[in-house]
Amino acid sequence: MKKGLLLFVRNSLFFCDSGEISVTYQPVHFGHTKDIQYTWLNEQERHRIANQLQQNIPYNVILDNIRDSVDGATISRSHLVNRYDIRNIARDFGLQSASINHADDAASVRIWVEKVRAAVECDQNCDSCVRFVKFQGEQSISDDGELTTGACCNEHMHCIANDDFYLIIMTDVQVHMLATFGVDGVVCVDSTHGTNAYDFQLTTLMVIDDHEEGFPVAFCYSNHVNQESMEIFFHTVSQTANCFLSNATLMTDDAEAYANAWRRVFGPPQHRLLCAWHVDRAWRQNLSKVAGDAVLRATIYKNLRVLLEQPDVARFSELLQQFLDACNEDERLTQFATYFVGNYANRPHLWAYCHRLGLHAHHNMHLEAMHRVLKHVYLEGRKVRRMDKSIHAVMAMLRDKSFDRLIKLYKGKANAHVTGIRNRHKRALALDPAKVQEREGGWEVQGTELYSVTKSDSISHQPLSCPLHCSDCQTCVHSFVCTCTDYGLHNTICKHIHAVNIKLNAALHTHSVTSGMTEDEVASGAAEIAVHLSTMKPQTDRSKRHQEALNAVDQLRCLLEQTDPQSNASIAETVITGVNKIINTVNAMSGITATSFQTAEGTAPSEPWNKLSERQSRFHSTKASRKRRHAETQVKKPTTEEKRHITAGLGGNVPIVNRDRACDDHTYEPVHSTFNFEHSYIKPQ
Repeated sequence: MKKGLLLFVRNSLFFCDSGEISVTYQPVHFGHTKDIQYTWLNEQERHRIANQLQQNIPYNVILDNIRDSVDGATISRSHLVNRYDIRNIARDFGLQSASINHADDAASVRIWVEKVRAAVECDQNCDSCVRFVKFQGEQSISDDGELTTGACCNEHMHCIANDDFYLIIMTDVQVHMLATFGVDGVVCVDSTHGTNAYDFQLTTLMVIDDHEEGFPVAFCYSNHVNQESMEIFFHTVSQTANCFLSNATLMTDDAEAYANAWRRVFGPPQHRLLCAWHVDRAWRQNLSKVAGDAVLRATIYKNLRVLLEQPDVARFSELLQQFLDACNEDERLTQFATYFVGNYANRPHLWAYCHRLGLHAHHNMHLEAMHRVLKHVYLEGRKVRRMDKSIHAVMAMLRDKSFDRLIKLYKGKANAHVTGIRNRHKRALALDPAKVQEREGGWEVQGTELYSVTKSDSISHQPLSCPLHCSDCQTCVHSFVCTCTDYGLHNTICKHIHAVNIKLNAALHTHSVTSGMTEDEVASGAAEIAVHLSTMKPQTDRSKRHQEALNAVDQLRCLLEQTDPQSNASIAETVITGVNKIINTVNAMSGITATSFQTAEGTAPSEPWNKLSERQSRFHSTKASRKRRHAETQVKKPTTEEKRHITAGLGGNVPIVNRDRACDDHTYEPVHSTFNFEHSYIKPQ
């Protein structure tokens, strides 16, 4: 206490001219009445809230129950509870989130890492998910505790600064999934922010499984996402999984750091592709470089989509050159042409559909969707500040992905891809069988173009044992090959393959086929199930306490069965009295009464068994609808007819519509000219 400090106690002034101060403690409230705002929650209310927290009841549910209990006449201190009070109660009773090991975030993460390592030391069969960790202000520490060894090699250590943070997570299940689906499959890489308050980005490595769904195979928290940090991430994955990914197809956004780091660690990928969605978004964002009106920007975008979706390589090269020539002839497109030539025209093999047909890789939206689920489901739509909570959410999501995979292995799953196969089968039923003609080596199907369908030479499984199969056609995605864009990009059974199988089955009168799995498939599925089950986390402390309570009940039952009811009648009375008190306490804590689940008799009205339900009233908007923009000014994907006309227009000598802006009635006069961006395309009659 500093000298000369003025201190007020009970309206008395003490002037401190020495280092010692004498203060009289006032044990009761002074200067005001016993108002609600000055009182604390009593112990009974604190215990009641703590019991609800122990049952994992969310904060908002506890608050709802408290506020719904107000009778409208009186209010007490317990009705003024807020989230801060509940958080303080959780802290005082040691009921904080299982992810928080320490008040300090960095210390909490360190404790979690040490717990994982200690579990591995105690049980060699335990899954070691922390493959590499480096805290800020420290040297790098690998999984085995040695510096610069194991997970990260010495050649990458010079890239790690003192303030860098790395945490690489990869469980045994993820290792198995990478070895199963990543060696010759599609591997997606992307990073996301907003999972913590320190600007540490979360980078995820994902593979596409046999159900055409994404499964994350590695996570990396880092304060940088550049080539050096990604090299450390990929090298750790390579050392952990011990598999070669040189035959994989790498799908990324337009950031070269991922691809450069991949080549340094794994070598050049078999194919490197850009996500079509990211390419489309980049084009839309850079349409502002077009120095024209909305019609011109919409026309440019639709021309870009035609180039993107052109399936023939030779025709694509021809259209690309014509598009660039048209851009160079228009001064309004100078800035956009410079952007397009520098970023996309010089590397069409990364984004054009014609260069990815047959790879069954279109976009990495599986990864984008997973990041959205992480943020909006597991992080509840909030930007979590603590790193330990973010890690806990990632591990919970990974656990649920493992269970989802188990469900698919045991029960199967009707996902969007299976639904798409069924819808394509329905569209194939509407095709005229005469349009399917058998030719040497396969079939030809007449659609918007002439498509060729051939049968695969051999497949390693029974068609109906494949998750992506059509039960009506008795075939799977691996049985036939089609030259259409739908089959080449989406790894599905297109309607042309469906049409061929419908005609074949009708000719052979085939209605059923065995769907039994081969011995290798059964063994592979059993091995994967064993890997998933071996890495399931043990029960948490709270569920252990719940199990201990159940065991205590069983033990009490056994003791009563061993007691002589004639000579020890008082024991039964004592047990009944005690158990009734426990039952009443549990009911009070959980809000359950003895009649909560009983239905009232005689309250259901007598109605005919076939009475239709009443039509529900629905909400509807009374706001006047917005006036839609003219079709020519909308930046949207072109229709099939527009694609056909734009493709022909790039070749020249096609009737074009020239919009005369001087006319007040906005009339359109058709003229014959070569295609240029001064005119908009004519809509087919």
